[in-house]
Amino acid sequence: MEEESRTEDKKRPADGPPTDGEPPQKRQKLSTEITKQFDFWFHDSNWRTDKFLRETAEKNDGWVPLTVLATFKRMQSLTTDLTVMASAIPDCQHVLLSEDGQKVKRKNLWVEQEDTSPQRSIFVQGLPAQEPTIEQVAAVFSCFGTIVAVRLKHDKTKGWSRECFVEYETQEMADKAVAAKGVKFDDQHQLAVISKSAWLEDLEKKKADSALKKQQKKEAADLEKQQFKERKLKASGDLYQAGVLLEVKGVPADYPRDDTKAFFSKFGRVRYADFKNPELGVVRFFEPESAKAAFDKIAAQECQIKDVTLVGRILEGEEETNYWKNNVEPSLNREDTRDHKSGKRGRGRGGRGRGGRGRGGR
Repeated sequence: MEEESRTEDKKRPADGPPTDGEPPQKRQKLSTEITKQFDFWFHDSNWRTDKFLRETAEKNDGWVPLTVLATFKRMQSLTTDLTVMASAIPDCQHVLLSEDGQKVKRKNLWVEQEDTSPQRSIFVQGLPAQEPTIEQVAAVFSCFGTIVAVRLKHDKTKGWSRECFVEYETQEMADKAVAAKGVKFDDQHQLAVISKSAWLEDLEKKKADSALKKQQKKEAADLEKQQFKERKLKASGDLYQAGVLLEVKGVPADYPRDDTKAFFSKFGRVRYADFKNPELGVVRFFEPESAKAAFDKIAAQECQIKDVTLVGRILEGEEETNYWKNNVEPSLNREDTRDHKSGKRGRGRGGRGRGGRGRGGR
């Protein structure tokens, strides 16, 4: 799961509410909301990670045009009137307005420093299934101190995860929130609260455990593969033994293969009798001495099946190699495929936006 981004896409058409003719109380509320939004965008907490705003400021000597900020969805939900936006700036803690009223900048020069937000933040679980607003979450936790930001969390499919981060001004405030007992949302939902540092440690542990499991799975798959190769090599070494192939002619076509194997077994152990061609086949012995014994009898014309005198020879050299290549290797490859198909081989966010869910509550 990922944190909800804190700034929003600037391509949404303007839809902010009008301000002319509104009651003073409503205009003041709008101005306060705009002030909060500006302070959030330019606060160290957001500025540190908001690449777009920093790059925009760097291109303009530290200034960000109001026309740019007016394209952010969060600001558009409040107003698109640049004059209204500019009128809220004097109340900001972290933002200055230019003399021409057209752009803003941070009051304090940004200096890269250690990020202490994990120590100043809490992780909250157990929020309602109906996604709350930033303000609703801030109202629950503001009793522990000044809130810098509330960031609602969504899963990889952008679905509401019922979790959020709340960032405070100081670690002491965050510690108070963690130490509090019985914190509830709407007096109904019991909330689980831990420090963000603890959440990050748990996340790293889960990542390490996952990486270890993947590594162990890979090692097991590699071991199985190596063992298979060793079995294959062993079988190949046994099968490719020289001098054990006796080519035989003359076995009657209607003579059963098992009987053929049994016939030659009197000379020694027979691994198989391969007679795909009824008139010409190969008897594969286990030992070269057995093949030679059978060949000697054939050469002496002392081997007959159904009164047919057999003719034969021991395959050697290129003929022997070709036989292994054409008849044995394909069977080994089929064994490899069967092993892998049977499962013996291991198998192996919210988009960046402008000023959305992460706006800090007060």
